[in-house]
Amino acid sequence: MSCGIIGYAGIDLLKLEVFRRIMTELEVLQEKNEKSPLGGHGAGLFLVENGKELILRAGADKEKSPVKKVFEKLQEYSPDRTRFFLGHVRRASKEYEDKLSEEFAHPFMAMERDVEIVGIHNGFLSNHLELQKRYRIEDALIDSDVLCKVLLKVILRHRKIEHAIQEYFEVIEGNNTAAFYIKRGREMWLLLLHTGATRGLVVYENEKGNIVFCSREQPVKRYLGEYLQKNNYAITFRIGIKEHGHFINWWRIEPGTFRLLEY
Repeated sequence: MSCGIIGYAGIDLLKLEVFRRIMTELEVLQEKNEKSPLGGHGAGLFLVENGKELILRAGADKEKSPVKKVFEKLQEYSPDRTRFFLGHVRRASKEYEDKLSEEFAHPFMAMERDVEIVGIHNGFLSNHLELQKRYRIEDALIDSDVLCKVLLKVILRHRKIEHAIQEYFEVIEGNNTAAFYIKRGREMWLLLLHTGATRGLVVYENEKGNIVFCSREQPVKRYLGEYLQKNNYAITFRIGIKEHGHFINWWRIEPGTFRLLEY
């Protein structure tokens, strides 16, 4: 089990500085019953603002935190707030301890025809080799890349998004937490899932159509607690470290506002 994630979608413009602070804490966060922190081997982010998408990544560095490197890169761009954000801190699983460069950092992206997938992943997709063969995925860097490309394949196969996600959830195995930005033509969705036992997940939602999710509650409470309380967020899903549980949900994203619409 590895990595940590943070995400947001909604009508409110949130400061990117808040996500920097959360990711900085996630990167070194380690509970007493954990053998390693959540990050340190890479970091990355994806955001959408003013119709523009931005992905930034950084690999492991002995001299500098990957999160710090990512947000230094962000200074070259103009946005300081966003309505959609996916953030990831990477701790490589034992299968990939020699793959710590930027190309292995999340988010991963897959595109074909009018479909675009951007994903972040915590855990290990245990049947990634089987899925790579089944869905004829010729090139994949690691299991997380396979996870992203399988989702692309099933969405291309099905006209209805719910049928694609149903197939997707049925074929993935192992301990996984993942979040995906899905774009098909002008339509957008957010997909969030948890299978098996991972390093935790908590999901906050409110009636405005906003969502915040993270691998851990502590940094969210510390840096977004006042905002969550003021805007009447409630926890809609929570699972602890190494606790077994299955969860999947997806929402259509309203263009422009990034408000989540229930399916």
